[in-house]
Amino acid sequence: MTEKRRDKIGRILRKGESQRTDGRYMYHYMNCSGTYQTIYSWRLVETDTHPKGKRQEDALRTKEEQIEENNRDLISNISSSMTLNELFDHYVKMQTKRKKIKKRTSENYVGIWNKNSAS
Repeated sequence: MTEKRRDKIGRILRKGESQRTDGRYMYHYMNCSGTYQTIYSWRLVETDTHPKGKRQEDALRTKEEQIEENNRDLISNISSSMTLNELFDHYVKMQTKRKKIKKRTSENYVGIWNKNSAS
């Protein structure tokens, strides 16, 4: 049986998590567009204390939960490259796919969007 990866304190690390030699935690994941990204934090969980002289930030697992929630909702984490029209189209497709709105409602949304964005 393979041994599970652990941090310096002895806690078991999840898939994608690792601890660097300087003590900082790292999470490596694939975003919605298929590219790999990495996030860092000095704390693994919320109950960990901040190291002296390091800036206050969320714990790594809190950041992971936010990323997973965005992936479940089909929200891109790299929205800076999206235009407003692309974001609207993505939103309507997501709502229709998850059956939050019906097809006719989405058609109405798109019609109103196109009418108001043309001016």
